Amino acid sequence: MKIAVIGWGSVGNAAILGLRPHHEVVGYDIDGRGFWEDVVHSEVALVCVQTDATADEDLDMSNIFQVSSRLADDNFRGLVIIKSTLRPGTMEELEVLHPNIRFVYMPEFLREKDAVEWFANPDRIVASGHTKNVDVAFDCFSWVPKETPRIRMKHLEAELGKLAHNAYIATKVTFTCEIERICHSKGANPIPVMETVWTDRRVSNPAHLTPGLGGFDGKCVPKDTLALATVDKDPDSLLKILHSRGSKGEVMKREGEKSRGEGSNGNSSAAGLFFICLCGVFYFLAMVGLVALSDGFFNEEEMVPPVHKIWDGGELPPAGSFIFFEDVHSSNTQTRTYSSTTCATDFGSDRESCHTQTWDVTYLVITVGSEQIYAEFEDLAWGVRECMLGTCDLLGMMESNGVFVVFDGR
Repeated sequence: MKIAVIGWGSVGNAAILGLRPHHEVVGYDIDGRGFWEDVVHSEVALVCVQTDATADEDLDMSNIFQVSSRLADDNFRGLVIIKSTLRPGTMEELEVLHPNIRFVYMPEFLREKDAVEWFANPDRIVASGHTKNVDVAFDCFSWVPKETPRIRMKHLEAELGKLAHNAYIATKVTFTCEIERICHSKGANPIPVMETVWTDRRVSNPAHLTPGLGGFDGKCVPKDTLALATVDKDPDSLLKILHSRGSKGEVMKREGEKSRGEGSNGNSSAAGLFFICLCGVFYFLAMVGLVALSDGFFNEEEMVPPVHKIWDGGELPPAGSFIFFEDVHSSNTQTRTYSSTTCATDFGSDRESCHTQTWDVTYLVITVGSEQIYAEFEDLAWGVRECMLGTCDLLGMMESNGVFVVFDGR
């Protein structure tokens, strides 16, 4: 595949060097390197131009719009993959301005000092756009192992995800700086203090970064967070903000205020009529629900929403639920074979080519109540050691077909 990289900075250079072993690659920059004619005749244009911060702390999108306009003016027929960091909403603007261009947003997450290595071996590949266009974009990175997540999402989600990623890094560093400041104020060494933090397996627990689970709660976390905040005499301490923004009670209170605010904005009579109708619907369901369900009148999977709970017996919750299982044990394993087929239309023709990948996943079979779940571990050896030789506690998410993806265990 012929790929043109537009923008020869740190990201663009990493893209050129990372793609070159696998594709025919050309580079172009307005400083005089490369030839625009090569870009116009490429199959894919990778846009890696700078989007620096403006004086009002926004992102400057002028380079993105200029490159896109130039490609449109020259009737570029290939796929445009934008790697630069974008202001949320930019991709939607571009698609309105240039409806004849096929856009994909694929934000880059490399680290500048190891840019080439991170580009060639990414932790995940995020892409947004039309399904067929995203398929082609993923094909540009076909050398990346199949185990590396390919994550599809909407443009706005990808734009926000890129910014959220760096904001999270900033949050972690800021937290460390705050702990270091408190330690120095008390005459303590911050290194062993933070080592106490980073050696805990929950530091990398995906459940802590999963929206929809509410704020932090439990017996120890709120109490200890407040206790550390009282040690810090700085009124602007991050630790004081943590409790006011992240505790479960505060999150629920904000959600309640948001719901009440949204409800008060509508027409009161319309809202009242809707409430009466809704009550009628609930009454009807209460009267005929059992009969309707037994006859298959409703789709059970659509009616039962995902839940977040400690499993206490009974039926397994629906797919998408976050569950904590206590004192479970496995006596055997099961290996399943999966396959995925990706098809794309060859550039310049109507011929479609397909590629099928297969892989095996080994699960621990665990009996919970009268049913079985198939636990998928990132570290299978840990699961065998802890859950087959003894009992273990598992936190994770239910998927279809009884599969339970383990996020954390002990």
